[in-house]
Amino acid sequence: MRLHQERDERHDEVKRAVKTIHAAAADGRADELQRLLDAQPELIDAPGATWERRTALHQVAWRNQLECVRVLLERGANVAIRDFGDNAYALHFAAAEADLAM
Repeated sequence: MRLHQERDERHDEVKRAVKTIHAAAADGRADELQRLLDAQPELIDAPGATWERRTALHQVAWRNQLECVRVLLERGANVAIRDFGDNAYALHFAAAEADLAM
């Protein structure tokens, strides 16, 4: 059974900004992530455009990017958001990767 998912109707510039934030986070570029969030803090919990709808916090937890996790948490990233694909919190990804610092 396939569940309904809303269409992503955000403006293209917002989609690009979210993609850039997620890429910096996933690649562990903490300084760039800080700069991007300074420019657009409202996008801290924005879901990605993929069907999983993961946030930047999901991305960094899954990829063990500890410095980026700190940046996001210090700025108030919402830890209670679940992704669409796995219905998982970012903490689930951190636990699955078995990184104690994470």
